[in-house]
Amino acid sequence: MSSEPVEDSRLRRFGLTRSFQDRLFVFLVGILQEAFAVVFLAPFFYKRPATNAATDASLEIVIAIWFEFLLALLVLGACCIIWGIAAPKWLERLFSKALGHLWVVLLVICLSLLVAFWYVLALRA
Repeated sequence: MSSEPVEDSRLRRFGLTRSFQDRLFVFLVGILQEAFAVVFLAPFFYKRPATNAATDASLEIVIAIWFEFLLALLVLGACCIIWGIAAPKWLERLFSKALGHLWVVLLVICLSLLVAFWYVLALRA
């Protein structure tokens, strides 16, 4: 296994190589991501929280955004585990796609928090 940067790769911008140390690090990060995602996804599969009709739509949007974030994290963790074990080149495209979904969801969360903060400040004035 060489310690040269991955040639012609989307992972090259992260400074990852195909060395044992980098693959072990990515594998362990993938395990941690999977554990985090599974722990926070588990309540979705047992019972949905009871809501009233007034907050149902807004709560459904928040739940959908959180669910999308956790699924993107789950896919990204699976990609990290597979890449840590075998380092296939086709996985780098899937990794970039999952990372793109994660960034979009984080952007939506930040924008929604900004809008909520602005709305609360507007109510005080």
